[in-house]
Amino acid sequence: MITTIDSRNFCDAFSKIEVLLKKATFVAIDFEFFGLPTHLPSEFQPSLSDTPTQRYLKLAESVKSFPPCQMGFTLFMEKDDGKAYDVHPYRMYLYKHTSPIHNDNDSTNNLVRQNSLFSYSSLSFLREHDFNFNDWINLGVNFCNSQELEQYKNLLVSDFPDYSFIGDNFITKLETLRIELEGKMDLCSSPPEFDSSLSSRNSSPTLSVRQHSALVINNNAELEYSSGVVYTYFLTGEITIAANYDNKHVLWNEPLNQLEINAVLYDLTLRYPWYTFTIEDGYKLKAMHVQTKAGYESRVAIARNNLLYSISGASNIIEALSKTTNLPIVLHNASLDVFYLYEYFIEPLPLNYEKAKRYINFSFPCIIDTKFLSMICNSVFKNDGTKLHGYDLKYLKKYFDSKNSLFYRKISGLSLMHIDINLFSKLTKKKNNTTTKYHDAGNDSMITGEVFLKLASCYVLSIQSSITISSLKPLNYRFRDLMYMMKPTVINRIPLAFISTPFINLAGQDPEQFELYHILLRKKRIHFDGINGSNIIINWIKNQFLKITKDDFDMVNEQIKREINMVSTTAKNKYEIKIKEDGNRIEICSISHDVYSEILRIFAVNRSNTFEICDSCKAFAIYGNTLNEKKSFFGSLFNNCIFGTTSYTILSISLIAGISIIAGISNNRSPSSI
Repeated sequence: MITTIDSRNFCDAFSKIEVLLKKATFVAIDFEFFGLPTHLPSEFQPSLSDTPTQRYLKLAESVKSFPPCQMGFTLFMEKDDGKAYDVHPYRMYLYKHTSPIHNDNDSTNNLVRQNSLFSYSSLSFLREHDFNFNDWINLGVNFCNSQELEQYKNLLVSDFPDYSFIGDNFITKLETLRIELEGKMDLCSSPPEFDSSLSSRNSSPTLSVRQHSALVINNNAELEYSSGVVYTYFLTGEITIAANYDNKHVLWNEPLNQLEINAVLYDLTLRYPWYTFTIEDGYKLKAMHVQTKAGYESRVAIARNNLLYSISGASNIIEALSKTTNLPIVLHNASLDVFYLYEYFIEPLPLNYEKAKRYINFSFPCIIDTKFLSMICNSVFKNDGTKLHGYDLKYLKKYFDSKNSLFYRKISGLSLMHIDINLFSKLTKKKNNTTTKYHDAGNDSMITGEVFLKLASCYVLSIQSSITISSLKPLNYRFRDLMYMMKPTVINRIPLAFISTPFINLAGQDPEQFELYHILLRKKRIHFDGINGSNIIINWIKNQFLKITKDDFDMVNEQIKREINMVSTTAKNKYEIKIKEDGNRIEICSISHDVYSEILRIFAVNRSNTFEICDSCKAFAIYGNTLNEKKSFFGSLFNNCIFGTTSYTILSISLIAGISIIAGISNNRSPSSI
């Protein structure tokens, strides 16, 4: 069973996680978020023609627009030299209780995070996979990066802290609470008065409490005092001060979350140095008198640090991961996840792509992507009888669990056949559900780690070409041996989808881009009438105005989609189509030879009644239009007519008219007149 961390048990859970991190072999992480790059406006849509820098800026825009809503991480601990692993899976909802602080004078070269967005399709997707939005709001753990934390700290380090980042509603409640405490509980910043007649036997002074009307709070529960020195004040429900006010004050309608608790305690500790404060059960405030002001600065510092700890929240875990030496982080299809890790928990993403890679690599020196690893192991999968249907996590999990696969009997035994799962939870274990649950961050992180260990064994096979799967005996690899073999080609490489750059190299230079397949379509030309020469110019002019309309474009796009989907369900993501700048041609780029061949077939001779291929090239430099367009004499002349001066226009029209007249006369003469 996966341990769920929320705002109520975060402190206890984090202290245990810190201990486990010192023993962990590696950690697998997964995120869920409220949107993808495809949900952004068209200028931020990923394109096949993106350079790595362009793709980074688009991914970063998506990361900054759609916040993370759930994080899962699983700690794996090696046992018996790789024969077994202890597994400690966690999940938590991530809810931003604090508002971002926008600094208009910020001169840093960082990308600016605007207000958070969400896409309706993502909300529906999460709901279909049992995402609990009530728990997300009520029990979600706060998070922030170090720059945000420093900004919050600057607002708090003063005699009059600014709590606006928690919300105006919180400030109103806090001000009302101060009025109640000062007016009816005699709390003040100066030393309280003592009455020696009320002293106890050991002569310790007690507070002299003024007589006042009781506060009617929560079903007539009255304000409590303990020997005149301890006050208990209930923070929830309706509060009526019968003696002085006719109206009711409403503070919190439900118990305070940990962030609100620490904010209240910090404010009261700072303002009232002669008292110490605690809040029990999220709503019971206790104020106790202290006889001396000694230790006041220390109490304030502790209260402020507790508040900052609550503000940083889940970021404390990521920071601890980052500071743990030589701890590999395993992700699946991490082109977004690595940027989420850095943007929301470490520092804002910089504008410069190369700088972003260096910063991420400095914070997380060893990142492994299981999708990239599975793509490298593709040659090994082809030798197996069971087909791998894709590189998604669910396909990899299903593949390794298939009893028809030779890997189930051979490679599974290398790593996880006898895995020991010791769940770090006091909750009672439920009956195992045979259905694997995906798109829950905690469960996905656990599956990612499991798949990684099996893929690592596959990778060892891929570099040992002399060994066949059928002859391989089950054996186990120590984790450090696996890492040693994967380091040159796997570690810190993040795959990029549908782009001519195969992966991001976080620790070095990216690979060179490969060239895309390229096709140009145009409307079929009007055939020239060789007999009637007077129509040559007219037909040529008509051909120049064969513009591609939106209906034409939609028709071509739908035709390609319809026939391409018969080849592959993912083929729609392997090509791009757009109208060229001149408006006369449709440009199609593809990263797949199968898709390229199919499009050629669709628009081959006599296949299409409307469009024809005017150019195709499978070595087209997509990063610069290197296609040399050949222009005829009439084409150049016609362009000059449109864009030239008036004198050139008149000259051109005269020339065209002269040619037409000559052609007409020539066609009307009989052979006998020659």
